[in-house]
Amino acid sequence: MLKRAVRVPPASEELNLRMALINVRSLANKTFELNDFFTTCELDFMFLTETWLTVGDNVPFSELLPPDCDFLNSPRTTGKHQPPHVTAMPEEGPVAGDPRR
Repeated sequence: MLKRAVRVPPASEELNLRMALINVRSLANKTFELNDFFTTCELDFMFLTETWLTVGDNVPFSELLPPDCDFLNSPRTTGKHQPPHVTAMPEEGPVAGDPRR
């Protein structure tokens, strides 16, 4: 698998991104399906809500994320109706001019 090259586009160059926002309603039993969705759709970012992960619960990410991706997990620590959310993205960020676009 090839790693994406890092390149910052000039201000005048258009950057196309592929993103998805998914209300997963518990991440723990959907990691493989979401990994397949992220990879198959060639997403740059995947935003997940209602993951119901607790602070420090990072185990599901080993199954969810492709090797060249990273995550930002921002769990809510208060409020019954405030679920955590997660953002998955390539470690090096999206690249303008990516041939997949």
